[in-house]
Amino acid sequence: MNGIKYVQVNDTNGNVLGTIGTANGQFITLPIGRYAQLVKTPQQSPEVTVTATPIAEVATVYQDENTIVTATPLSDGTIEIQATSATACGGNARECSGILIN
Repeated sequence: MNGIKYVQVNDTNGNVLGTIGTANGQFITLPIGRYAQLVKTPQQSPEVTVTATPIAEVATVYQDENTIVTATPLSDGTIEIQATSATACGGNARECSGILIN
């Protein structure tokens, strides 16, 4: 609707982990999902700071011509979700791996 997209990240059981709204290269974290407080966007840092470290590679969970959304499992059992502009990564989530795990 009006160029606004809503991306919801679910686990394999259908539980909502986090959500992002995006339009015209702008992102907003929506307060929906088990790890909503760990969602990062170019405009917003996560609500909480964790000291957990990544235990697996970044996984792309959504990608279109404008947006890449990734999920990273952390050592404390949580999952960090990050949205970024596809143009910032040359359209390739692997190109953003240094940006996405920080």
